[in-house]
Amino acid sequence: MDALESEIKDQVSQVRAALQQARAEQDDYLVDIHQAELDGLARTADAHGLRFDPEPEVVDLTTLEQKPAQTA
Repeated sequence: MDALESEIKDQVSQVRAALQQARAEQDDYLVDIHQAELDGLARTADAHGLRFDPEPEVVDLTTLEQKPAQTA
């Protein structure tokens, strides 16, 4: 791993943590700011042949199936 890849990964981790905190606090402004930071990091990474998933921890709960409760 070269220095650029390491730096981008570190920044992505920091921004993801800040984004998660902003979402927990329901601060839409900070969510937008941190999402824009992630998007910028994704573009920078892509320009240098690096890839990362901008938001791997986001799960769309509306698409998950609910299983009926099992009875014994």
